[in-house]
Amino acid sequence: MRIAVWVSEAPGELRELLFGRSARPRRLVPTENGTFLLGPSPENAKVLLDGLRVATLGAQPATGFAWDGDTAWLVARTERGVTGVRFGPEDRALPKRFADADAGLSERAETDIAYALGRDPLSLRAAVARTSGTGVGRLVAVLRELDLGSEATALAWVHEQGPAPVPVHRRRWVDAWCGELRQARTGLSRPDAEERSGALRDVGRVAMVPVALLLVLPLVPRLDPWWLPVVGVLVGYAAVVVQPRVVLSALRHRRPDPFPVSDPFGLLAAAPDPDGEQRPHLEPGIVDA
Repeated sequence: MRIAVWVSEAPGELRELLFGRSARPRRLVPTENGTFLLGPSPENAKVLLDGLRVATLGAQPATGFAWDGDTAWLVARTERGVTGVRFGPEDRALPKRFADADAGLSERAETDIAYALGRDPLSLRAAVARTSGTGVGRLVAVLRELDLGSEATALAWVHEQGPAPVPVHRRRWVDAWCGELRQARTGLSRPDAEERSGALRDVGRVAMVPVALLLVLPLVPRLDPWWLPVVGVLVGYAAVVVQPRVVLSALRHRRPDPFPVSDPFGLLAAAPDPDGEQRPHLEPGIVDA
């Protein structure tokens, strides 16, 4: 299975969000109206749903694309949850996490997908009715019918490139415990290049919780007995939940560049940069961190 997530944010804004959430590696592909996120590999339905969540804030929508042979899924995540539509054989067994992606375009799926793509539901319904085919070709055709030519071209490019440009990162137990979906949605931004050598900053973040505990624990004997369970809960939460998240965040902020940007159509070079800053641009590569 191949997957891609599309959001309406520019690559720079999206990178800041991903760094702030200590996200797993992903490749970014800019389009005229937003950015595609690729990976991490191995790609499956769970990774797609994780991408829909990690790339958004609050009620912000995101669109997911998945294809496997002659079957394709177009899904959207909004404040109402995840829904979608399936293109392909009706007897094809659905991945468990795509159970709501029916073969027909339901009213809710129509509304949510159109909203995530910045179009109206009637246009989406007409686009689906006017297109045919299977697999990723159907997804590309629907995007073109919606006048999202840049996104259609980028999705076709993603398919043609195959899995090689997709960052590899196998989901480990630490990701389920304190990974990207457990981190606060507003976190520290990626430091500038000249500040990346600031190891003291990362050490300070990691040591913050232990130092706070050392300052508080000597005061515990002076507290009333009924305060002891409260202090125990706070100390346990800090040691088991807060500290691991801080450590993981600090480690992932030290990675080379887990969110490389591929700009195969030169959109970043052509667009003006009001801040005069160098735009992120890395050719396809594979990272595992």
